[in-house]
Amino acid sequence: MTNFSKKGEKVLEQSFIENILRLNLGKVASFYMHYEDGEKVFRGLLTQASTDHYIIEETSSGKTLILPSVYLKYIVFDEKINYPGESSIFKRLARPFEKALRQPPISAESAIVLDGNTGSIVFEQNAFAELPIASLTKLMTAILAIEATNLNDPVTISAEAAGQSPSSCPLVAGDTLTMRDLLYCLLLRSGNDAAWAIAEYVAGSVPAFVSLMNQKAKALGLNQTVFTNPSGLDIPSSNLSTAYDLARLMRYGLTNPNFRKIIGTKTYQTTSKLGNEYNFVHKHRLLHNVYYVIGGKTGFTRRAGRTLVTAAEQDGQEFIVVTLNDSNDWEDTVNLLEYAFALYGITVDTPSDFAKPIPGATE
Repeated sequence: MTNFSKKGEKVLEQSFIENILRLNLGKVASFYMHYEDGEKVFRGLLTQASTDHYIIEETSSGKTLILPSVYLKYIVFDEKINYPGESSIFKRLARPFEKALRQPPISAESAIVLDGNTGSIVFEQNAFAELPIASLTKLMTAILAIEATNLNDPVTISAEAAGQSPSSCPLVAGDTLTMRDLLYCLLLRSGNDAAWAIAEYVAGSVPAFVSLMNQKAKALGLNQTVFTNPSGLDIPSSNLSTAYDLARLMRYGLTNPNFRKIIGTKTYQTTSKLGNEYNFVHKHRLLHNVYYVIGGKTGFTRRAGRTLVTAAEQDGQEFIVVTLNDSNDWEDTVNLLEYAFALYGITVDTPSDFAKPIPGATE
């Protein structure tokens, strides 16, 4: 029987262990694990708890560790913990304790909910599997461009950039737009031509820009992320990442005011130097239809399936949801957000037509 330390008190109810841990995500604890070769102690920030494992950011090494629950002996937190009978979270919920913690069924091959305030994992399903990510690639493309350029910089479009398809602004070879214009095309319209034009301007060539993308991924600790192009096309090969890495990348991007503003803009209009008029409409349906969604990015290729990242905020609490290879991504994302907000004692009222198509936003 597993023991759980609550300020020195031993709690023996095995069925409560997972639920207690979910109430104390983001706190530092020591996990006493009993293996065949003896007891080992791991100390770190608790970021996720599920039936079969716990995930912590180890204090001594900074590494992410997955601790199998079957080997757990007992746990000691560094501070006072929330407990089901005392938690203010559950006092504010008009539903039973077990029901409030019931995870929604998710059809995604991989999914995650990240606490945007703390970086803790609230929910994960196969979130560390390396998968093709399609146009979620453009998160990194945008971040590099925003950090390396002035958004008023004029960018002349090359023939190679203008020839990128199928998703395009469309750009015209020899025309000129500002970097700001291209970023709106990139994140709202998901323009592959914009991704190419940005890469060429920032690094001089697409291969050089891809090198910068991988350097940035390494610097951010996205150890399961590899880029081969700036758009997300499966040519020359698929860009690979995990739901966990992408959620962390989105969280990092949202710390930049320009990134946050652009990725959360519903429509944007501009005129190029040659007089071409553009009206970009964000493809993310939830941004248009759900009041607590503040930004996001869509993606699709045949190899990757539907990919989606979504940021939401209510009462000062932010969450980031990533779903990969998910044919039911709109509904899954809403269910995960409702689950996460409820877990934190926050009520949201999602409109019933949250997945309705957006005029002018081609899929």
